[in-house]
Amino acid sequence: MRLEPANTEALVFQNRAHGGIDVIYKRSDGNLGWINPQGNPLPGTND
Repeated sequence: MRLEPANTEALVFQNRAHGGIDVIYKRSDGNLGWINPQGNPLPGTND
């Protein structure tokens, strides 16, 4: 996934897997962070 344009800091979206609102953001170390406030398992995990 890309956050475009390059200066985009975060993306707020409705997660189709569970219908809740999630946030993906650029961390200061250059990696991406994922906020899943409802605590629902992320797609592709065994949680």
